[in-house]
Amino acid sequence: MGVSKTIFESAGQRSEHLVPGAYTRVNYEKQAGGGVAANNAVIIGPSAGGQPNTVLYFSTPTEARATLRSGALLEAVLHAFDPGNGYTPQRIGAMRANVGAQATASLLYSATTQISLIAWDWGLHTNQLKRKFTAGTVSNTHKVQLQLASGDIQVYDNITHPSFCLQYIGAGSAASMAIDATGITVTVVGASDGLTVAFDSFTTIDDLVNYINDHATYQAVKLAGNGLELTANLDHCTGIDVKSSVTTFKSDLKAIIDTFASSGYIYSATHPSNEATRKVPAYDSVWVYFTGGTLGTADSTAYTNSLTALEQQSVHIIGTSSTDEAIHLLIKAHCALMSSVSGKKERMAWLGGAYGETVAATVARATNLASDLVNLAYPGFTAYDPITPSLGIKQCSAAMYACKLLGMETCLSINEPVTNKKVSVLSWAKECTKTELETLITAGVTAGGKSDSGNLITIRGVTTWQGDEVQRCERSMVREATYMARDFRAALGGDIGRPANLVGPSTINSVLGAKAIEWYNAGLILKAADKPFVWGVTIREDGDAIYVEYHVYLTAPRNFIFGTSNLHVLVQQVVAI
Repeated sequence: MGVSKTIFESAGQRSEHLVPGAYTRVNYEKQAGGGVAANNAVIIGPSAGGQPNTVLYFSTPTEARATLRSGALLEAVLHAFDPGNGYTPQRIGAMRANVGAQATASLLYSATTQISLIAWDWGLHTNQLKRKFTAGTVSNTHKVQLQLASGDIQVYDNITHPSFCLQYIGAGSAASMAIDATGITVTVVGASDGLTVAFDSFTTIDDLVNYINDHATYQAVKLAGNGLELTANLDHCTGIDVKSSVTTFKSDLKAIIDTFASSGYIYSATHPSNEATRKVPAYDSVWVYFTGGTLGTADSTAYTNSLTALEQQSVHIIGTSSTDEAIHLLIKAHCALMSSVSGKKERMAWLGGAYGETVAATVARATNLASDLVNLAYPGFTAYDPITPSLGIKQCSAAMYACKLLGMETCLSINEPVTNKKVSVLSWAKECTKTELETLITAGVTAGGKSDSGNLITIRGVTTWQGDEVQRCERSMVREATYMARDFRAALGGDIGRPANLVGPSTINSVLGAKAIEWYNAGLILKAADKPFVWGVTIREDGDAIYVEYHVYLTAPRNFIFGTSNLHVLVQQVVAI
C-alpha cells in the first residue's frame, strides 16, 4: 500500500498529496482533513493510445494527450480537466476500454528468431515504428536505430559485451571451442586435455573462469561486468580456434536485447524461450517496420472487462465517454457490487446521454438506472473542441457534461454539492423551461441550466434514485454516507485478528466517538441540540463477531432559502405644533 496521502481540505475544496511541499489555496474556510481518500476519479472509454484496462492517472491535459493520443476517452478527460467554476483537478484517471494490439517485430539469424520486440503502446500508430540493425561504427560492434514515423531517430552505437577470453596452452597441436545451450566444449587434437563445462553447474562468468583456470593447460580472464553475468547468455559458436591466440567470447545478443529494451519505444525485447540457439541476428539493409498494431473495439464485452479490472482499484468516482444505455447499466451494476457489504470499495458514477437527446428520453434513462450511486447529466452542450481547438466549436454529448462534473467533484469537499456551480460550456444543447427542469429533477436527472443572473450552471445534483428520501436523492449526501462507511471500516480494520478481550464494546465505542467528531468537524454530519454527535448506539458481541449500529444526521445541501416579507403601511396621527 505504501504511505497514505495527506489531505488538504479548505474553501469547499479537497486535494490529496504525496509529494512534500508547501501548498496554498485562496479564500480559506475552516474544514477538517484526515480520514480515507475520497476523490479518486476514473473515466472509461475508447482511445487511440494507452495501455488497455489499466488506470492511467494524469496530472495535466498535456500528459493525457501524450498517452491517449485521440478518441472519446481523451476528449472526456480534457473536459474533466476543465469543469468550470474556477476548479482545476489535481489528477484524472483514464481506463482504455478498447483492447488494441501492440505492433511487433523480429530479428532473425538463419530463419530463427533471436529477438522478439513488442512496441511500447497499443494501437495503429505503433505500426509506424521502425528499426534498423547494422554494424557499429567500431569494428566488431553493432548499431540499433529506432524511429517513429518521421520523428527523431534513436541511435545506439558500438554495442558489444565481451564476457571472457580464453587460450589453450597445452601440448595439443590444435584446440577448438564450441558454445551451445548446455555449455562449452573444447576439443583438443594430439592431447587428452579437452574440456567440457556445463552451464547448469557453472552459472556465472566468474564460476566459469575460475573452473577453467583450475586446469593447467588453459588460461581464462573475465573481461566485463562484475562476473555475475549468466553463462547461459553467451553467444553460441562452433569451431573457434583457441590454440593460436587469445580468443574473446561475448554476450552480444544479450547486450543488443538490453539496448532495445532501454528504448522508450519498446515495451519488451526478449529472446524466445523456445529457441535454443543464441546468435547475433543478421543485419538490416533497410528500415524494417513493426506490424500488427490494432485499435480494438469498445463494445459491451470490452467495458465488462474494464470494469472487472477496476474492481481491484481504489476508485471513488467513475465516468464514461459512452452514451450507450447498456454500458451505463453495466457501470451501475459495478457501483452496486463495489458498494455492497462484501465489495468494500464504495464508488459512484457520472453518466450522460447523447447530444440532442430529448427530455423524455433522458427521464426514461434515469428511471431505468434508478440508483442512489449514479447521476445522469443532461443536456449536452457546445464548447471549443478540446482535442483540436482550431476546429472551432463542437457539439458535445451529455456524457461529456457528466465528465466535467466528475472533474469538478474531484476538487470539492465531500459535503459540497455540484449544485449552482458554473460549468465551462458555451451553451446548452437545450435551454430547459422551468417545467422541464422540474420534470428532470423529479426523475433524478442532474440538469444544467441558467442561473437567475444568466450563468450556465448545474441546477441540482440529484441521483437517479427513484424514491423521495433526500439522503439518497442528493449526491453530496450519498458521498458523505459512502465516505463514512469506508472511513469507519478503515479505522476498525486494524483490530481484526486481535483477541476479543482487547477489542470489545468499549474499543468500538471509542473509535466511533472519535470518528464522529472528525465527521462533524468535516461537515459530514450535524448535531441536534438534544443528541450527541452519534446516537442510538447498540453494540452486541456474538462469539468471534461484534455488531455495532448507530445513528447520525447527514449534512444536507442548502438548496432553498425562503424569505417572507411582512409589509405594512405606516398610519400615524400628526400633531400640529
